[in-house]
Amino acid sequence: MDEIAARLLQLESIATQSIDRETRAEAALQHVMGTVTSMQAAAASTPQVLHAPPPPPFALVDTRQLGKPKTFNGSDAAWRGFRFSLMAYAGAVEPRMAALMQSATTAVEGDCSNNKLNADERRISTQLYYMLA
Repeated sequence: MDEIAARLLQLESIATQSIDRETRAEAALQHVMGTVTSMQAAAASTPQVLHAPPPPPFALVDTRQLGKPKTFNGSDAAWRGFRFSLMAYAGAVEPRMAALMQSATTAVEGDCSNNKLNADERRISTQLYYMLA
C-alpha cells in the first residue's frame, strides 16, 4: 500500500510540474504574440517608401550607340520582350532607374507616387517619363 501511495505522490508531482511548464509556455507564447502584434502595428504605421539601392560604379554609356527600345504595340505577346528591352535601356541610361523600376513591380501602387520619392529618385522618375513619352 505504501508503494501505491508513494507512486501516487510521484505522479501528482509529475502532473503538477507538467501543468506549471504548460502555464509558463502559454505565458511566454502570449508575450511573443503581443510582441509580434505590436511589431506588425508599428510596421503598418511606418510609411513604405520606395528606395533603390545605391548604384554600382559605372562608366557613362552613350545611348546614341544603343538606339532606343522599340515602341510597345500593346499586345500581351510583345510585353515580355518590350519590358526586357526597356529595363536594359533604362539600366544603361541610369543604373538606379532599372533598380527603381524593378522595385516598383512589387510595390503597392500608392508607394510609387513621386511625392514619396526623394529628390534624386524624382529626377530619375522624370527621366523615365520622358523616355516613355
